[in-house]
Amino acid sequence: MLKPLYFLPGRGARLNGRLGAELTARGYQVAGRSLHDGFESLDFQAQLSMIRDDLIAGHFEPSSIVVAHSYGSHLCLSSLMGLPPFPGTLALVSPAYRQIQVGFSTYRVPGARQLAKAIDQNSFPKPLGRVGVVSGNDDWQVPVQGVIALESALGAQITFVKSQHELPAADVQQLLNALNIKA
Repeated sequence: MLKPLYFLPGRGARLNGRLGAELTARGYQVAGRSLHDGFESLDFQAQLSMIRDDLIAGHFEPSSIVVAHSYGSHLCLSSLMGLPPFPGTLALVSPAYRQIQVGFSTYRVPGARQLAKAIDQNSFPKPLGRVGVVSGNDDWQVPVQGVIALESALGAQITFVKSQHELPAADVQQLLNALNIKA
């Protein structure tokens, strides 16, 4: 029997994409939300409400595992901000959760100020289980200082790799192994 796992991929990715396929290969039954099949047309608060409902209904126990990538990390953290501390294992890959501007490039996510403030001020409900983050040190969408803020706010083990936003599979697999997300 496959173990359940909740997954929130980034924009453009699907539950059965590269990371979802890796999680399935590790023996997990992958459930979650992607910005497809109507979910992307919902407003931000409706998306958070659906994710919270999903988590409470089947993924909010000490044995629960949530994996989120890029914008999926923003959705995940924003959803968890409205709940009691998450009791399970949380893996964040390239967590794009802040609004940033570098030169003419801007990355905007809804609710970014509120989430960044909660993380920066350590008022985010700190998860009770294991938390790991892997991010590229050359990723303009995920500033190093923003990731470092997750260390104390979430009690996260942070790993920086020499990469941009799309991390090599081996680096993501190393995070999953470190959090014991394996068959």
